[in-house]
Amino acid sequence: MKGFLSICCFLLFIGCKIDKRENFEWLTGKWILVNAEEDEITREIWKKQSSENYTGLGFILIAKDTVFKEELQLKKVNDQWQLIVTGVNEAPTVFPLLSYKEKQFLAENPQNVFPITPKMTI
Repeated sequence: MKGFLSICCFLLFIGCKIDKRENFEWLTGKWILVNAEEDEITREIWKKQSSENYTGLGFILIAKDTVFKEELQLKKVNDQWQLIVTGVNEAPTVFPLLSYKEKQFLAENPQNVFPITPKMTI
């Protein structure tokens, strides 16, 4: 009976652990930055490549001109999620994920700080 109870507890633990893993499915789609400057529109478009790799494109429009563009990737590397930004600096900039909650995450690179914390909407 103890063996059966131990197996049930182990399976329950594994089941709970699977439910708590990072799921970025909510990130896919088109996003608009709602607190951008009045004359500019900031957008991101995200696609799921696999359960451990999402790609995105971020850009800013003023009137109909693209004034800024960056390629984004949210990728699991060696069991660590990273936000990788290319197209801005000479080399890709990596932002390791520090925390994850349902439908939000925090990625930080102390050598590359953004000036604002955007609020995004679908």
